[in-house]
Amino acid sequence: MDINELKKDVEAFGKGVERLEQLKAQFDKINTSGHKDEAKEIESMLKNVSAIPELEFKIARLKKSAYRGNGFKYKFKRALPKKSLVDTVRAIKAEMMQQGKNFKTKKINNGYKKVKIKEKGNESKNFLKCQNLSSRLEKVILNKDKLRARELYLESRDVYCKLGYLEKKKIYYQLMNLYNKLSKLYRER
Repeated sequence: MDINELKKDVEAFGKGVERLEQLKAQFDKINTSGHKDEAKEIESMLKNVSAIPELEFKIARLKKSAYRGNGFKYKFKRALPKKSLVDTVRAIKAEMMQQGKNFKTKKINNGYKKVKIKEKGNESKNFLKCQNLSSRLEKVILNKDKLRARELYLESRDVYCKLGYLEKKKIYYQLMNLYNKLSKLYRER
């Protein structure tokens, strides 16, 4: 045997060992509950470099069957923890104060506060602008002017994005209705 052939054999064996380690890492991430026999067979094959092709196939098959049964070990966590009711109320109050609205709070039995708007006609400038745009949009849609209707819709959508939560809630269905009318107008010939 030549030294070069031995070096090639050792390098190939080293690459095989590295691949086995990668496959072991993949295998460790899979929840094997319900697949005990397959798991034992794969664990015994993880020590044999010549069984890599068969091992890759079996791990892929086990992944698919474990995925169908939601068998992954990792559970997804919420990106943000749930806010308590008090934190939500504080956030709404801050938003309302930023918009310059008057409000009052009321105590509930367990001590949490519930926000109520005191004055109905105290909308922000953006809310009034959005209502104005939506009424103009409705007139333009009735006249079947597609380009102007599209421009007005995009403008009203931009203003809508600047609104606070409660104002968005008030005008949402009106804008969605206008969007549906606009899409029907574009579908007509």
